[in-house]
Parts: sequence; structure tokens; C-alpha cells
Amino acid sequence: MVQPTRCLRSNLLLLYVLGASGAKQITEIDEDLPTRSGSMLQTQKQLAPAALKSSCSDSELVCQYWSWLPIVYSCAPRDAGCPVSCSSGEHACHTPPTCETCSAVNYCSSQPCPVVCGFGQIMCNDISDNTVSCAKLEAGCPIKCPADAFDCHAPPTCAGCAGTNWCSSKPCPAICPDGQTSCAARNGSYCVPFHQGCPANCSKQEYSCHSPGRVAGEAGINWCSSIPCSPICKASEVPCALANGTDVCVDKDKGCPISCEKHEHQCHAPPQCKNCTGINWCSSDPCPQMCDLHEISCSRHDGSNFCAARTNGCPANCSNKEHHCHWPPHPPAQQGFNWCSKQKCPQACNSTELACTAEDGGGICMPREAGCPVKCKKHEHRCHSPPARADGSGLNWCAEADSPCPLYNCSKSQVACLEDEVYTCYDRRDGCPANCSKHQHVCHSAPEADCPDCVAVNWCSHEKCPEACSADEITCLHKHGTTCRLLSQGCPVHCNASQYSCHSPPPCRGCTGSNWCSDVPCPFVCASDEIQCAGSNGTEFCAAVDDGCPVTCRDEDYICHMPPQCPECVGTNWCSAEPCATSV
Repeated sequence: MVQPTRCLRSNLLLLYVLGASGAKQITEIDEDLPTRSGSMLQTQKQLAPAALKSSCSDSELVCQYWSWLPIVYSCAPRDAGCPVSCSSGEHACHTPPTCETCSAVNYCSSQPCPVVCGFGQIMCNDISDNTVSCAKLEAGCPIKCPADAFDCHAPPTCAGCAGTNWCSSKPCPAICPDGQTSCAARNGSYCVPFHQGCPANCSKQEYSCHSPGRVAGEAGINWCSSIPCSPICKASEVPCALANGTDVCVDKDKGCPISCEKHEHQCHAPPQCKNCTGINWCSSDPCPQMCDLHEISCSRHDGSNFCAARTNGCPANCSNKEHHCHWPPHPPAQQGFNWCSKQKCPQACNSTELACTAEDGGGICMPREAGCPVKCKKHEHRCHSPPARADGSGLNWCAEADSPCPLYNCSKSQVACLEDEVYTCYDRRDGCPANCSKHQHVCHSAPEADCPDCVAVNWCSHEKCPEACSADEITCLHKHGTTCRLLSQGCPVHCNASQYSCHSPPPCRGCTGSNWCSDVPCPFVCASDEIQCAGSNGTEFCAAVDDGCPVTCRDEDYICHMPPQCPECVGTNWCSAEPCATSV
């Protein structure tokens, strides 16, 4: 009976000692906890029962003490770790937390403890005494500077970066926060707001000028000037220099003002694009009419100009005996064209049509699948072949009376072919066979893979077989068969010796060019990157869109040019008694 009493007294004494040390104490025997291992490091991942864990705060961890008494648990700060009791000759080592949610570790070692830096620290080497230590990231490794040097520090520049310390013979630079910039001075540097900018040290005879940052985050600028400072213009304004040397701000639409002589005309060209500036100039001749974005400048016989809708083009003055022809606009200038013709005007066809020649010499548009019509003789009959591919064109031709046209009475995937006065069905992909001589070439044009209803074409040719027409080509019929021509070129025409062979470019992308015969000289139908101009003698000609129609000026005048101000704009030229403006 004496032994239990002695044990009880010993237990009470141990609990009293733990209580005196300030640690929370929990006495409980837990058979689920593992027994003590022989490892030198104590694990931090042992999980106490829920009752024990809940007794410690979030910043603490549960520590257990092994002895002949029941297991005693206590709570210790995570950054301190569970304490250890080392024997004589051993080193009590400490590893700080290495992550934000980690705990410190304490252990016994027979070797000197290594330096281990924790979370938020950086390892520093002191080359003077060859020692290693830990410092906070934001503070950086310390440095020992001479008495005549400045001890400078720069905070971390990013998350997870370390601060920097260095010695400088000059005063340390100012480390400015966001929204400020560093300015240099004799006794060091200092910070000022971005919009304010570093000051300028001007003399009494100088003007102290300031310009704020034009965009967010750009620092203001200060400078010294011997003349009054230029005004700070808005985004919708432009600075202009007056005759007295001062600057003023005017609206971009109005442009910088000018002063003209009494006998001169004060001309103005409005801006032709967003953020462009208007132009003002002096001219001894009447001011030209300035056209807007959707207009084009047209010339009169007296040298003056007027504006017409770009899509309509400049008008043509035709006689009663002439046809007034118009070609619709096409990119990139999107400008229409007009001309006079004694023959009927050609037709402007769309991308699903073909430009064909009518019997009266005029132009007609026919659906691509129908093909251009043919006029057959009395002993002939008209035959038709459907397109060989989805974007191809149908063909029409005249056949002799003893050569009837193929009958399309086969299946949907076949074509009817005449052989020895008997119709035979062949696969559409193969087409009707051609009965050629030894001296002829057997030519074949396969249908496109994405056109199941198209038929392959076979024919005989004394020349080498032409290649199958591509998507940007058109199949043209001639005496010896067919040939491929670019859509922009169109099928050729054969004119009489006294006629002119005329051509009009396609009016749209994917459209076909047109060719026709004319008894009078062909009209000036300009290319897509050209503009139609009229000379002082009434003749028409083409000029580059960027260059614009030229002007004829007096010897003492300046020839001024304003390039296009937008993708669809046209260059403009005019005469001026004053030097031309150099900027827009």
C-alpha cells in the first residue's frame, strides 16, 4: 500500500513542475499513439486525439513527454517547437518553420547544429569572419560600411524577393512608392508625384515650363525656356505658332490659323480621318472644293473641281449619239467609273455570273452554270455541258446535225456519252471518252472533289493539253477547244482590224473581267489602285490613288500634296502661293 502512495506523490510533483513552467498539461494514456522511436529528429506530424488537439490554439502544437508516468501532453508555440532534453555532450538543435503553416523542430545531435533559415528568411554569409546567419527577407543581408560611406537599402521588388543593402560614397537614392518618381539633388534624391515631375532649376530670366504626363503612369516634365511656355493642349487640340512667336491651342478640325494677303484666298481642308488635323493655306487661285471621305474630286474644263459620290464616280458628258456607260466601284478605292461609248455598254456582272457578248455587240450577264449563249447555224443545234466543278462555268456550243448532243438519262452519278451512234453511261468523274487520232493528245479535266454533280471533260488536241482551270480562272472556248484565263482578264474577243479591243477590270472580288470591241478608242477604265482624272483639254487618264489627280500651277506657285488620310481616301493636289504645309 505504500508504493502506490509514493507513485501518486511523484506524479503530483511532476505535474506541479510542468505547471510551474507555464505549459498546458493534459494527462492521458493513449494506446493509439505510436511508441517512441530511435530517430534523432522528432516528427511534427503525429496526430493527437481530437480532445487533445482541440485543447491547443491554432498557433500551437501538441507535445508529448515520455516517462514512467502516464503520457503527459502539453501545448507549445509552433514557431518554437516541442522542447527536447538532450544528454550531456549533445547539442540542442533548432530548425525554424520552413513554410507558412509549418512548425519548428527541436532535436539532439552529437554534431554542431547547422544553420537552417526558416520561412521569410534569407541565409547570409559574412566573408569577414566566415560565418553564416539568417536575416528577414525584407531586411536583406546586413552589411558593414566604412565610417565615410552611406549604408543604403532597397526593399524587395517582388513577392518572395529579398531586400538589398549596399555601401555608397554618395547619398542613397530615394526608394519611391507607386505613383511617384525619383529626382536627383546635390545631397541625394527624393520622391515627387508622377504628374508633378522633377523640378527644373531655372534662372530669373527663364520661364519654368511644365507638361503633365500624356498617358497614365507617364511622369510630368519640367524645363526652362527663354520664351513663354507652350500651352498644354487637349487631346482634341493641336498647338499652333502665331506670328508673334507665341503658341495657342486650336481644335484639330479647324487646323492652325494662317494670315493671307488681300489678293489671296484662304483655303481650308477638313480632316479626313479620326485624330487627323485640318489644313489651312493661302492660294492665288480659288480654293479647291475639299471632298469628304465618301466623295471624290472631279475636274472641270476650267481647272476648278467639284465633289461627287465615290461610288458614282466623276460624271461623263456624253452626246446624244453615245451611250453613257458606268462601271460599279471595286476595292480598294471603291470608286465608280463613267465613260461615253458609241457601242452598247458592257455589263458589270457579279460573282455568280459571266460577262458575255450579245448579238448586237453589247454585253449581257448570264448565270455561270448556264454559260454564255451561242448562235448556231440552220444545220446546227445548240449543245450544253454543265460546269465541271462547283465554281466552274457551263459551256454551250454548236454541233452538226449528225452529231446529236449527249442525253443525260443516266443515273445521277453518270453521264450519257455517244459512241458509235449509241449512248453509253460513264461515271461523271471519268467523263465521256474522246476518240482521238495518233497525232492528237487526249486531254482530261477532272471535276472538283467537292462537286458531286460536276462532270469530267475529255477532248482531243493537237497542242499539249491545258491544265484544268483553277478557282481564280474561267474556261474560255476557242476554235481548237477551251483554255483557262484569269477571272480578272475575262475571255478574249476577236475584233476587226478597224476596231479597238477594250477591257474593263472586274467590278468586285470573284467577278469576271469584260472584253469587247469598239469602233472608237477604249474608255479609260482604271485599275483598282488608280483613280480616273480629266485633263484641262478634256482628255481622261488614270493616276495612282495615293498620288491623286495632278494639277497645273503657275511657275511662282507651290504644288502641294496631301496623301490619303484613310484606307479608302484619295490623295489631293493643289496650287499655293505659300509654302505647303508639312504635317497633318
